[in-house]
Amino acid sequence: SNIGLVYFSQGNYPDALKNHFASLKIVEAIGDKHGIADSYNNIGLVYDSQGNYPEALKNHFASLKLKEAIGDKQGIASSYGNIGAVYFNQGNYTDALKNHFASMQLYEAIGDKQGIAGSYINIGDVYTKQKKYKEAEEYLMKGKIAAKETGSKDYIKASYSSLAEVD
Repeated sequence: SNIGLVYFSQGNYPDALKNHFASLKIVEAIGDKHGIADSYNNIGLVYDSQGNYPEALKNHFASLKLKEAIGDKQGIASSYGNIGAVYFNQGNYTDALKNHFASMQLYEAIGDKQGIAGSYINIGDVYTKQKKYKEAEEYLMKGKIAAKETGSKDYIKASYSSLAEVD
């Protein structure tokens, strides 16, 4: 799985998929539900990056189902965010918002400030694409504040970049 993540970060999607599928086979053989959910998630991320949205959604929904079965609230929130990202990439902003709001609510319930920051920024980005600039700015500002509270430089950068786009 980690080798697959390295290949993914390098943009080498064929080798990333090869390793994630190998990992999936192993975790299925040993009955590791967390590992299976993580493998489906990682496979979904690769397919999303390749623009293969049907396969991305199939794998993210499989991951979500397992995370729900094992009660992994942070994992569920992450899955909703990843599903929202695929819908965003497809231009399906209604379903993107629905999933990003579900993600945000779970992150709020468990007190994950970094997850909250990411969700706010994702919601703001969807509103920007919908040309709902007031709503976009509201969520992006919330995202910036939450990102600064956590010290997440990636989210701070993302919030400023998105706010610049709104302007």
